[in-house]
Amino acid sequence: MDTTHLFRDVIAPYINLGIFLFLAVWLFKKPLKEMVGSRRESFEKLLNETKKARVEAENQQNELTAKFDGMSDEISRLRAENQQLIVKENAEAKAKAKELAFHIEVEAKKLAAAEIKKAKETLALDIAAQLKSIVESRIAADVDAGVQHEIVSKKCAAIQSMTLEG
Repeated sequence: MDTTHLFRDVIAPYINLGIFLFLAVWLFKKPLKEMVGSRRESFEKLLNETKKARVEAENQQNELTAKFDGMSDEISRLRAENQQLIVKENAEAKAKAKELAFHIEVEAKKLAAAEIKKAKETLALDIAAQLKSIVESRIAADVDAGVQHEIVSKKCAAIQSMTLEG
């Protein structure tokens, strides 16, 4: 076999594949990062809003406590009776806020993971489609119709046998 044919028929397709894969990763890396980043920002914003609501609730609790301290003796008597109720409701509110924050965080992570998985699948399908197109055009340019038909027939038979085995 001549070295020119060896290069053209064996080595050049692999070099082209390597260049194509490099360019595909280079082209799709930034849009994928931007898409994942925007999703992450929205989840972080939601988490920050939840934290702000919790801080506001704690501030309101502190304000209420300060108001109770400044009231008259009559309110002191009533406050002693109601203090247990306030502590219980506060604990329940904190528990619910923690539970909600945990739930939101878990859901945000699930959504982010699903979006990343979807983006990876889409990227893989796009790369496969582009690679198929390039290979088809290469085959069409390098091989005549009779040889193409023979190659396609053999590959179809191989795929069918793999499908039947799997």
